[in-house]
Amino acid sequence: MRAWFGSIAIPLVTIAVAACGDSGGGPNCAVDPTLPGCQLADTLGGADVADVVTADTAEIHEPCTGSDRRCVDQLTQQCIDGVWTDLFRCPLSQTCEDGFCVGGTGCSCTGKVCGDDGCGNSCGTCAANADCQSGQCVVTPACSCGGAVCGFDNCGNSCGTCPSGETCNGGQCSGGTTCSCGGALCGYDNCGNSCGTCQAGWTCSAGACVENGSTNPGSSECGDIIDCIFDTCSSLPEGQQATCQEACYAAASASGQAEFDAYIGCASSCGEDDFCFADYCSADQAACFFDGSGTGTCFGILDCLDFCFDGDDACVYGCYEAATPQAQAALLGLNGCLNAACPNPYDDTCFYDAIDYVCADHVYECQLN
Repeated sequence: MRAWFGSIAIPLVTIAVAACGDSGGGPNCAVDPTLPGCQLADTLGGADVADVVTADTAEIHEPCTGSDRRCVDQLTQQCIDGVWTDLFRCPLSQTCEDGFCVGGTGCSCTGKVCGDDGCGNSCGTCAANADCQSGQCVVTPACSCGGAVCGFDNCGNSCGTCPSGETCNGGQCSGGTTCSCGGALCGYDNCGNSCGTCQAGWTCSAGACVENGSTNPGSSECGDIIDCIFDTCSSLPEGQQATCQEACYAAASASGQAEFDAYIGCASSCGEDDFCFADYCSADQAACFFDGSGTGTCFGILDCLDFCFDGDDACVYGCYEAATPQAQAALLGLNGCLNAACPNPYDDTCFYDAIDYVCADHVYECQLN
């Protein structure tokens, strides 16, 4: 049988426990205080074992207020977060008084509610939102910038930095000028910050990206609009991206804008339905992304792609543009359906099931073209 007090388990021996010096047949503690019976009696502060074993543990952990302390025999307890919480059991050389172990040499928790007593014994612990400082629990303040956009918060953490040419005063940036790209897609703003870079094969001219070898900013096609938006505008601050996207569209030819409108219109009508996009938008997608077409078939594109290395976009585009527009659309639709049905590209079981069932119409379309 085992009696539990706090977190300490005391095995109850079968030897009769007698107080030190008892002549009733128990161990003579006055002669040998190391006997098990004497140690248990001392540990329990001389209390009768049966009384301690039958103590009401519900009363020991009853609700409380403040940070008061108390003793339950030799066990010290402190009120933490409204509940009497076990701390530690006083050593044999000390006694428990008002929740503290007293006696011994240089050991004292007088005036302390946390930390140690100088002898390695705990004087208590603090709640989760407090730290122990010089034996007292001090509440830790929550870190906050309090509306500051620069400087430091009350914990010494940075609240941000100011743009070039401005200084931080009272948590706010002041002075300098307002930085703006003024609609430029590339080059630098009036503060010397980058307004973006042009994609490969294009050059920055007066804040606009112009294809190398072209002097007409309106010669971009639908795919160039997409590249401009994702490669150039996405690198700009959020407040400048809308203006950048409008400039990408304005730099395209009339045919490029028409293809872009059809592609984006179809994608918007499908929303987040990937199967809808694969079923209805593949032709608009092919017209937007591929500038040329040939006489190749859908399966011919697949055969050609086998010879392209990973990352070789020129090879991939070449395989598509060697096929008919119908073949291009058929393969884009098939790929879109498979991606929608099997988000995990390595799930072979899902792939073959999709080929046989949910994407079977796209497979047939690929065979026809």
